[in-house]
Amino acid sequence: MRKWLIICAAGIQVLAIVFMAAGREFILLTGRTVYLRTAPIDPRDVFRGDYVRLDYEAGHISGSLMAESLKKRISDPGGAGRRPLKIYAVLKEDGGLGEVERVTDAMPGGGLFIRGRLEEYGPGGPIRARYGIEAFFVEQKKGLDLELGRNVEGIQVPLEMEVAVGRGGAAVLKGYRWSALGMGLARETGTNRLIRAATVTLKNMSSNEIAIVDLPGGASLSLENDFMRGPTDKEWSWVNAGQEPPAATDDHVRMLKPGQAHDIRVDLSDPAWFVRKDGGKPVPISELGWGPWFRLVYRPPALEDCAHLGNAGKIWRGRLLSRAFNGGGMD
Repeated sequence: MRKWLIICAAGIQVLAIVFMAAGREFILLTGRTVYLRTAPIDPRDVFRGDYVRLDYEAGHISGSLMAESLKKRISDPGGAGRRPLKIYAVLKEDGGLGEVERVTDAMPGGGLFIRGRLEEYGPGGPIRARYGIEAFFVEQKKGLDLELGRNVEGIQVPLEMEVAVGRGGAAVLKGYRWSALGMGLARETGTNRLIRAATVTLKNMSSNEIAIVDLPGGASLSLENDFMRGPTDKEWSWVNAGQEPPAATDDHVRMLKPGQAHDIRVDLSDPAWFVRKDGGKPVPISELGWGPWFRLVYRPPALEDCAHLGNAGKIWRGRLLSRAFNGGGMD
């Protein structure tokens, strides 16, 4: 009898593994494909072979994107941070790249979304999510290559993971690609060593010619809170947040050949780049010293706003985040 119990238990385990594998294969074959932006860390685990541990932008949740019901559960002092919470991250696409549009604790009725869990959360603290796709196995000795490849001579080159998403939001990794456009950031400081300006460098890291859009006054860039360090719905905000940029013309399009770069300088002492909190007085970032952190974000105009441009089809789509910085330093 004991022998048959052992055989049955082993058989059940085998069936469970086969069922899980079949589910993954079904999602790979039938799921909707989207790319998620990430940066690789910790290249190897000697017990599991070469792999890259992935830290997704979608894994850092801004409080401003959360549904009210989810905010309420997080703010509950009796349950906050004690157990994982199931979530659904609704995505919008730009150039095949998925970006979190909102996060809810109720399954959406349709559209593109991925299922995950909040595993680090609480009132006032960082909010982190996992989607079951945080480890990507590669050929032996290739993990470190991925880690090193994301930073080329000071230009950060984002890694974009190819993900198949099933109808219920389950996600399975398929592969990866490097972003065709990389970004560098250089700070300018005054005699007090506090920041006064910043220059964003956009570089074509692909083998094909691509285009970027450089609107007057640095309007192709926005100044955003560093959402990776915690909630952003009650932080300092850029004075021009939410304002529509000027319309793009062919004069604003810059063609970049492979390896070519273009700089956009932002004068952070200009009132147009000041920040304020709770509707208060606008101040330059330098006055905040080593306090809150920010990122400059490049994003071309919407696809429909570029349709009239001569090289619209070559304009890089998506968004790029600079390294984080504050009034006194940079990551």
